[in-house]
Amino acid sequence: MNVNNYKYLRNLRLFIILILISLYGCSTNFQPTTKLTERKYLSGFTKVKNVLIKGFKNQGGECFKQTVKECLEGSKGFQVIYNRSVNEDIDSSVQESIDYIITGEIDKFVAGSNAGDRNIAIAYFTAFIVTSPIALGFANTNWEGYAIASANLKIVDARTSKSIWEKKHTIMSEEKDKSVIPQEQIHEVMLKIACNNLATEMMNDFMHDYVSVLSK
Repeated sequence: MNVNNYKYLRNLRLFIILILISLYGCSTNFQPTTKLTERKYLSGFTKVKNVLIKGFKNQGGECFKQTVKECLEGSKGFQVIYNRSVNEDIDSSVQESIDYIITGEIDKFVAGSNAGDRNIAIAYFTAFIVTSPIALGFANTNWEGYAIASANLKIVDARTSKSIWEKKHTIMSEEKDKSVIPQEQIHEVMLKIACNNLATEMMNDFMHDYVSVLSK
């Protein structure tokens, strides 16, 4: 290898390293194409109902409960009641004020991608002057990923303990992007969107059925 070629490859390697450092340092480069599901707030509520949310202890459960809470309170037809009991047993003073109990669980909450393997390949080939162009080639290709979220949701009449509405639902979203960021961060973003959309879709269905049938 002559001197000029060596200098060219060395400078190219430095240039690629600078590009990759800037990409790794900017986590916002990943712009998901999956849109957040719009919450549908309907009119027709005749009286505000008090609701207690229970369950959802699996991975993704806290995110799911938070979205359900926001959907309920945003509708102006429900007020979320908080239970201080750690084991979720309802205190007698709280029991009397509750109209509905929302309960359920996250059945599946998983994300996967080949971003990790792609990041390793980029880092490996960037380490050598001769192979640095290969790293740039990897950086110019998309990683591909998916997120799956599944849950069951049940609304129970607190006074009769009878289920008035229940549903099981699963959603899947796919993403691809050229950003070079940690795989865990990509999965975190995708799962958050999946959780939000799953809960929102289920609550939109409940709100529709409640206003049109259940509240009559």
